[in-house]
Amino acid sequence: MDIAVFTESYEPTMGAKRRQVLITPHDGNVRIYSRDTDGTKGPHNKWEETDLDTITGQIGTDEKLTREPVAVYVTSADERAMTDKGYSPVLGTKACQAHTKAGLSTDTTPFVDRLCEIYEAVSNHDDSLESHVIDNRRMPGLPVPLASAPTQTTPQHTEGITTCGYQSAS
Repeated sequence: MDIAVFTESYEPTMGAKRRQVLITPHDGNVRIYSRDTDGTKGPHNKWEETDLDTITGQIGTDEKLTREPVAVYVTSADERAMTDKGYSPVLGTKACQAHTKAGLSTDTTPFVDRLCEIYEAVSNHDDSLESHVIDNRRMPGLPVPLASAPTQTTPQHTEGITTCGYQSAS
């Protein structure tokens, strides 16, 4: 299964915004979606498709990762959405949710360099991307022990016992 990688960067001149980038394989190519977001919903935070030259030209020299990059699996439904609509809203949502579970970044590598490394890894279907996957659907399940069915014993001596099982006062 293909793997898409999500990153988020920040530098002080961005104010309350963060740059989010999603790099995903699709139809033998690599697509890049980007947005500058303030964390709210709305059309001003929508993903835009871009290319590596354009996005690297927009990145500030002081931008750093906010959290470790995360990866998510690209499903057949994601593939269909990218083919039909040009993007997959579900893939973006999965990636954003996975990002909230990632550790804070201590990486001091310039973001543009990290982004190029990630782009190359996605292009080459690098096995190391698997280590960045945060996807609860792929987490191994824990076996749930089956409870044995309760058993009911019928008292041998039923004289003076009501239907509720209490001794009648006789």
